[in-house]
This record gives sequence, C-alpha cells and structure tokens, in this order.
Amino acid sequence: MHAWQSVTAHLPHAPRENSLDAIATTGHVNTMDTASWQRASGWIAGALLAPAVAVGSFARRARVFHPHGSVLWGHVTAVGDDAAWRALGGRLEGNVMARFSSAWWKWHDWPDVLGCALRFTDAAFPSVDPSAGDQDLLLATVRVPLTTLLAPLATRFDDFIDNAYFGVSPFAAPPLGRIKLRVRALQTPTTDDALGSSRIEKLEAALRQGPLLLSLEARPARVGTRYVPIATIALIDQVVVDQAQLSFDPFRSGRGITPVGFVHMMRKATYAASRSARALARGNLRTTPRRISANAKT
Repeated sequence: MHAWQSVTAHLPHAPRENSLDAIATTGHVNTMDTASWQRASGWIAGALLAPAVAVGSFARRARVFHPHGSVLWGHVTAVGDDAAWRALGGRLEGNVMARFSSAWWKWHDWPDVLGCALRFTDAAFPSVDPSAGDQDLLLATVRVPLTTLLAPLATRFDDFIDNAYFGVSPFAAPPLGRIKLRVRALQTPTTDDALGSSRIEKLEAALRQGPLLLSLEARPARVGTRYVPIATIALIDQVVVDQAQLSFDPFRSGRGITPVGFVHMMRKATYAASRSARALARGNLRTTPRRISANAKT
C-alpha cells in the first residue's frame, strides 16, 4: 500500500474545466467545450490505465513502452522561408538530445512501432536532468491515433533512420494555433552488411559517416495542409546514459509548444505512474551520462 501511495501521489490532478456546466448554460457544445471534453476524457482514461502502467514499469524495471533506446546529442538550426514558421524553429535552436527506441522489444529487431524523443535544451552537456526552458517532443511512426495498431506494418522496423516520425496528436504553438509535427532524415546514409545489420548498428554507422541530419517539419492541424521545414537537427555523438533515469515528458514545454487533445492528456497520468514505479524499483541508483565521439574506435 505504501509503494502504491508513493506512485499515486505523483499523479496529476484532473483538469479544472467543467464542460457539463458549459453545455447546461449554452445548450450546445462549441469548439472550446469540445477541447475541454477531450482533456477531461483523456485524463480519465489515463488515470484508469495508470495502475496497470505502474505495475508493468515496476515489474520490468523500465518503461512499459520504449524501454530502451539509442541516445544521441547534437544541435538545432532554424530554417524556412516563411517568417512565422522560421520563428517557431528559432524557439528550438540550441542543443538537442535525441532518443531512438522501439515501442515493445528491448533488443530484437522485430515488427514494432519506433519512436524518436527529442529534448531541446540550452545545456552545454548531456544530462538526464532537464533544465529550465527545455522542450520535449515525443514522436513515433504513427501518423494518427486510429492507425496505432496498423503502424508496425508501415514501419521500417529494422532501421531507425529510414522512417518518418509523427507527433501523432496536435500541439498548440501560439500564434500559429494548432499544429502537427514530423521528423524525417534529410538523407539516407550508405549502409551495408559490413557496417551492421541491426537498426542500432546502422544508426552508429550513419554517425561515423558524418552528422546525421534530420528535418523537423510542421503544418497547421487541418486536413489538406502540407509540412514545411522549420529546423534542421544535426546529431553528432552517441550518449551513454542510464535509460531508467532519462525521462522525456510530453508536457515539458519550455519553448512554448504544448501538447493538446485526448491522447496527450491521457499521457499525463500514465507517464507519472511509470516514472514513480521505476524510481521505486531502482531506488536511488544513478550514473553519469557520457558522450562517445562518432569516430571513436570501439
């Protein structure tokens, strides 16, 4: 009971918006009320799932999904011709920590959804501890929530680089409004069996060929709009970290890009439960991150 109380004590509180009162007053559901319903229903769904996530994380001593990944370090430069989109990319300039992972399997290159988590930071060196003003973006090879179960069929699960990663649900980025995000490689590095056959080996081989360049792209969250580049991410080094200590938070929005909608809100309780359960399972064990030059001999 004490352990479970430690986990639940860190769960976020339910959203304060009262959509039922708004509907009773106006007699209809407007856009704002729909957004409130999405937040409230997402939080409830997340709270219902949180106990199972906590148990799974405790037993696995890792995240239930995306338990292990390859962590890279690099820098970000804003790009684009449109002033508003370039300004959005400008918010993210500085350094970046990226984590590529598979959703379920720790070590096997089996059919799966792949993820790309990004932390935009002004910190000079990699750290598992976020700094003030950091922005986390969590993306996966899932275009929209309804395609989640089919996503492994469309994912190049044997290659982290040869995939596009999507924000799945929208983000609020004033003054641009609601947006969708995507990350994709600007080039596919030359790889062959001599350089490695697993997705981790291919990623390491690509780093040895030079900076791994990714394009961060955005579009309005409306049907029919196209993605435009807003920043270039240049990944240069691999980082060795304790995977259990490193925790990306979709609601860490120090650069003003905030997740919205049902799926994002559902993550609030489940992510908090997972972090607390992993901390209980591991105690106070900590290790210091270190960078490995892409050209270092192994």
